[in-house]
Amino acid sequence: MKNTAASLLWAQENALDIQQKRVEYYLKWQAKPEMEKPRLNPTDGVVTTLNAQ
Repeated sequence: MKNTAASLLWAQENALDIQQKRVEYYLKWQAKPEMEKPRLNPTDGVVTTLNAQ
């Protein structure tokens, strides 16, 4: 994925909204019990012979 002039412009024009959403969603995420927080584990996305299809 590469940045383009259009994507950089979009990010610039929407920076305030992006930041507001980041704060809002992070606060909701922090309020959840640890076991309910979605996370990526170090092995997520790693293909092994056991999980290859």
